Amino acid sequence: MRNGSVTPPRGTPAAHGTMTPMPVDRATRPTRHRPRLRLEAGTLLTVLLLAVVVHPALSAVPGRTPAVAIGLSVITGLGLLLIVLLHELGHALTARAFGARDLQITLTVLGGHTQYRAGHLGPGRSALVSLAGPAVNLALIPVLALAPSLLLTLTGPSGGSAPLEVLRLLALLNVGLAVFNLLPGLPLDGGRALEGLLGSLLRDPTRGTVVAGWCGRALAVACVAAGLWWGRVGGPASLVTALCMMLVALSVWQGSSRALREARQWQGLRDITLQEVARPVRMHRPEETLESSADTNPDAAGSGNSTASAPVDLVIAGPGTIRLVDAQAVASVPPAHRDRVPWDAVAHPAVPALVLSGALTPAQGLTALADQPGAIGLITAAGPHERPALRPATSQPAAPHIIGLLTPADWEALLTRPRTGTGRRRSGA
Repeated sequence: MRNGSVTPPRGTPAAHGTMTPMPVDRATRPTRHRPRLRLEAGTLLTVLLLAVVVHPALSAVPGRTPAVAIGLSVITGLGLLLIVLLHELGHALTARAFGARDLQITLTVLGGHTQYRAGHLGPGRSALVSLAGPAVNLALIPVLALAPSLLLTLTGPSGGSAPLEVLRLLALLNVGLAVFNLLPGLPLDGGRALEGLLGSLLRDPTRGTVVAGWCGRALAVACVAAGLWWGRVGGPASLVTALCMMLVALSVWQGSSRALREARQWQGLRDITLQEVARPVRMHRPEETLESSADTNPDAAGSGNSTASAPVDLVIAGPGTIRLVDAQAVASVPPAHRDRVPWDAVAHPAVPALVLSGALTPAQGLTALADQPGAIGLITAAGPHERPALRPATSQPAAPHIIGLLTPADWEALLTRPRTGTGRRRSGA
């Protein structure tokens, strides 16, 4: 059963079964501190599949009617769903304690995952968030172990054996969930912890991801082999269990493959600088008109990414904030009125901005922007010996010299573009 592996955000979207930092929005949104719960349609299928798996054991009791056995099987499936929810809450609440926001728990056909938005947590905190889910399962072990005895004490023999059997099954399923999620392979929780540990030891988070990703693929192959063996020796009743194992293997393979693909993307982003990919800009003061305004940084139009189209006009709205100009609105202004229309009148609503040195790599820029959802990156010219740096945006457009910008859509394009280009960019492995 796949569930909350927690992925510390690297500043871009990623997922955690799994915790995934949520996609960066264009505009800032209100911060949500309480985790939201989302149920996918496939969640009901999870309950039904588990009911089919445990039904043979619950229907083998002499004198138990088929209806009662089916009801107990469904209750067991719902109980496991509750355990998965508690597991995900462990991830979500731990992440929130470290400053995460926009928390969302999603229960799916193969368990669940937790999404959140946060800055760079570091390997230690990331590992704690990853292991918080299995820690909840471990804490439930004594609770579920003592529950049958407590129930028997309260109800006596008249309470029947059915509730005791359900609790014992849930205790076994809870232990299995904890053990499985602690396996050291992505996208499982143990794989997330291994990823952070290796990234810290090797001083290269991408290498940690690669190792943990291949471990996840090995686990997926092992799951397939175990499912085939179980389906062969267990008889017809075990075919559903074997099918579930195949589905889990598919989920683990997809998660590990996604992690390896992201690692290759991040490796490519370490081999270029923001100055090479920035879109050229022309900056204007809010009160200046379309006719009279002159670009305050004329050199910027020829800087940045040579493959970019026309320079982007923007208005400096205040410290740390810029407004992108609506090109269509500018084009709709009649030439006779351009000397009366200020740039402020044709600009989009203000968005936050962060000044980034052109010497930074896109990977470093993405990490820096992780704490500022929807922020625009303003790129400064990098000197030959300048050290990478970042600082708040300034209301003085000429100081520092802004040569370009990158919007959230540009960051997403950087992550998805092929790594087989020219220059210093190289394909990851």
